[in-house]
Amino acid sequence: MTAAVRTGDRRPLIAKVQIARRQLALDDGTYRALLKRVTGKESSTELSIAELDQVLAEFARLGWTPKPRSAATGAPRSGPGAGRGRKPAEGPLAGKLRALWLSGYWLGVVDDPSETALAHWCERVTGGRGKGGVAALQWLDGAGFNKSVESLKAALARDAGVDWRPYYRAGQLLGEDPRARVLEAQWRRLAELGVVSNGGWSALDRWLAGRPGLPADADRLNLTPNQADQAIRDLGRMLRQALGKSLPEDASKEG
Repeated sequence: MTAAVRTGDRRPLIAKVQIARRQLALDDGTYRALLKRVTGKESSTELSIAELDQVLAEFARLGWTPKPRSAATGAPRSGPGAGRGRKPAEGPLAGKLRALWLSGYWLGVVDDPSETALAHWCERVTGGRGKGGVAALQWLDGAGFNKSVESLKAALARDAGVDWRPYYRAGQLLGEDPRARVLEAQWRRLAELGVVSNGGWSALDRWLAGRPGLPADADRLNLTPNQADQAIRDLGRMLRQALGKSLPEDASKEG
């Protein structure tokens, strides 16, 4: 078999790799890091058929699926959002990390609430580009997620004053409530900025009890997750406005 024939055999797979790369919205550095991790090489033109298949399998693991082709025209289907952005990582650890990142946004210490910005932050925390850092949330293992979560919690404690300790009442352990801790940190910052006159927790609870859609006896420790998330967004808008920070439309809809 000649080299030309071998190259010809690989062309459809190389094309498919490039299509998958675009659909996953991988930038050049992230893409080449993936190739290096899977095959030890940094260009699809250097890969054998078996290696190209390995790369496509990894893309599939990250959420890529080949786009169906129209029976009438043979053209790939398109529509709103087709091929836009990387599929968000899934699972409880990814959800926890994303919730912390959005909390940082509503606390006024994170400027970009996007998944891409979170991935770049995780890459720095896990080593940095070219130094073993993990360039996408989908690639984080359990240790990487835990390191990212703990580093982000430490950053929010340092920069926004979030107290992550569990709650006690009359000496009895009530457990952890990270949403309540974020609400407390937001309220404290608003008091420091003069937006609210009383920075105490009883004042925060009175504010919550007066919010539309919340029960009259609402306080920071008896809210449902959805209620707490809405309160975090409401206080976050007040806080970001007081800090002179922007409020992108997409972030205002996230929880």
